[in-house]
Amino acid sequence: MPELETPPTECVLTLTEAASFLRVNAKALAEQAAAGEVPARKIGGEWRFLRQALVDWLYAGAKESANGATSRPLPGSKAAAFKHFGILRDHDDLEVTLANLAEQRAAWPDGGDS
Repeated sequence: MPELETPPTECVLTLTEAASFLRVNAKALAEQAAAGEVPARKIGGEWRFLRQALVDWLYAGAKESANGATSRPLPGSKAAAFKHFGILRDHDDLEVTLANLAEQRAAWPDGGDS
């Protein structure tokens, strides 16, 4: 098996390391991570970043800027659902409707597991 160029532990960055890598303010990066704007995971109350995920994120943003495309919504986000299911885009009370459907399903004799 060939050796890795970068040891796996160096691929995972702390908030301070990621901010230094990106050359940004750590507090601003933490805010972006909390908002889901940058690829990160909170582990044990501390932010962790994969170096390659940050590079990929930067490249994706650069490509979108270069061709005038709008930024892609985060996978699993409400914006991503709207992109795939455009009919929901103008549904003013989507959350209420979904909550009502969940209540109705829970009231089924099998608890909605069928």
